[in-house]
Amino acid sequence: MARGNPISNVKRSLVNRKPPTPVRARPKSVRQPFPARSPAKSQTDAPMAYHVSIRVDATLHQAISEAVQSAKLGEDFHHANISDFIREALTDYKNGMKLTAPPQADRQVKITSVCLTAPLYGFWRSLPRWQRLEILGRALETKLKRM
Repeated sequence: MARGNPISNVKRSLVNRKPPTPVRARPKSVRQPFPARSPAKSQTDAPMAYHVSIRVDATLHQAISEAVQSAKLGEDFHHANISDFIREALTDYKNGMKLTAPPQADRQVKITSVCLTAPLYGFWRSLPRWQRLEILGRALETKLKRM
């Protein structure tokens, strides 16, 4: 025989139930740090803090893109993309590279965004504002010819 009303048994069990134990916060997962870099850091290892949008001649942009891709196919991974090439050309010009490419007439341009380190951004800002893009275009063309 069953003991009493089954509904009252459920109510009684709910009344006599212990309060739930508080849920402990789970510890956050600890991310492993990246492996240490070599002690000799170059300027390209510095954090890229400044984003600059530049206009590059469309044919020059295409030529640089093809040069970077062909270098990758030849297993030369010095330049990962066009931005690396632009940063290196600007750094070379900062370090005294002579511009051998003649100035180009106004052509169709392509806008590219580049991240620069603080020293390189300072150099970019020190260039005359109305000649920055012309200087960069000549530096890119000179570097492309030397590649």
